[in-house]
Amino acid sequence: MSTFSIAIQHPQQKKDQRSKPIENEFKPSSFLVAERIIKSNTKNILKATRQSFQWIRLTFETTKNNPHIRNLIRFTKVGEDAFAFRDFSGSIMRISYSVQLIVKKSTSKTISFLVNSTLELLWNTFKFFKVLKNYHIFSLTSKIFVPLQGIGGSSFVLSSANRICKEIQISSKLLNNVENKDLKIRQKIDARLLFSVHSTAKNICALIIGLMVSIGSIHAFVAPSVVYLTLGTIILVSEISQSILRETYKLNL
Repeated sequence: MSTFSIAIQHPQQKKDQRSKPIENEFKPSSFLVAERIIKSNTKNILKATRQSFQWIRLTFETTKNNPHIRNLIRFTKVGEDAFAFRDFSGSIMRISYSVQLIVKKSTSKTISFLVNSTLELLWNTFKFFKVLKNYHIFSLTSKIFVPLQGIGGSSFVLSSANRICKEIQISSKLLNNVENKDLKIRQKIDARLLFSVHSTAKNICALIIGLMVSIGSIHAFVAPSVVYLTLGTIILVSEISQSILRETYKLNL
């Protein structure tokens, strides 16, 4: 008669083994970091594709009327514009949360949060109705849309200026505390300072765009497309750089 030795595993142990992701069994890889950056930057990937081919059209005259490039630019622009719906609905939820905080406890911090949320909502409202207008879905009358453009642009200027001031304050504090720190902490501080540099550059460009939008509502001013493209490219590079720094150094912002 044969004797069998059976190893019995607890059901929970089997479940843990099955549910454990394979990436947790190995050292972090640059490919996984890149994957997280791609997933969290869908809009920026669309922007990068569009702007790259726009620069190609501006640089090489022979590609200006190429139908494939023109259609690709249109296709990626549609994808970008679809995010206006997300930004608009997200801003509504954010300002609702701000009001909830004010009702519970009115402090300078909650009031500041409400103000910032309101500025963000005004800008995203303008973007939302601009997209609806551009795709002939719904158009506000000029008596409503033009003032909305001025208010939205001004809100973008104020919120960008506020973020610039905050980043300057954060950078000043970090520079004052950088001495007598060990190597790992100093590397993280350096990464956070570089993050602030990119954030400031992005917000300066955003401020300029907001100014052009608000001025356009008063004097029918339209800046050349290459100006918007240049500013947009700087913003794009800054945002992607921020994502890389955030994922690489696990920055808590």
